Amino acid sequence: MSAIDEAQLRLRDYEIRAPMAGRVLIRPVDPGQVVDARTEIFQLGSSGPPDVECEIDETLAGKIRLGMPARLALARSPSTIVPGQVTFVAPRVDPATGGQTVRISFSANPGDVPSGQTVDVNIIVERRVAAIAIPRSAILTSGAQPTVAVVEGNQVTFREIAFQDWPASSVIVTQGLSARDVVVLDPAKVAEGQTIRPKLTEAPE
Repeated sequence: MSAIDEAQLRLRDYEIRAPMAGRVLIRPVDPGQVVDARTEIFQLGSSGPPDVECEIDETLAGKIRLGMPARLALARSPSTIVPGQVTFVAPRVDPATGGQTVRISFSANPGDVPSGQTVDVNIIVERRVAAIAIPRSAILTSGAQPTVAVVEGNQVTFREIAFQDWPASSVIVTQGLSARDVVVLDPAKVAEGQTIRPKLTEAPE
């Protein structure tokens, strides 16, 4: 082997190749800068379908499984829901944040999604038929038992309830309400026996 051939083989040891097709997101170094094996040269984004990475609260650790369906809403169009599914669940909870990392892939084409864009994620942990869901803000928890303000014959009455708690804006009531009850969304602004004329709004999903 000639010296030229040997030099060319040695030169290959200094070539850096991307592990995938994609685009450069961040270049933290400048041309001519001295680097070593530990220096980050580029951050790459894959040109394949994007994934969404999020953290779930530790209260749900162990309940999230691979393949679970999810609903994803992009920041640019929050009213448009794109289906997805869980493709990765971290084996541990981060003690610093109290969260467990979950990765979700899109089941349908979401269009162009820039890396780093905010995505609202709802993982469907369980489905219940005819469940009663109310906004968390409609529940008073200052007493020994959680209560809600219910309108009966245009008069306010407070009623104790039980609900399934999880980190979400709406919760499922398991005891104390029926499907036709009218619940006051801001119970702190009304009093027991107060006469009101309720304005109905759509129930949360």
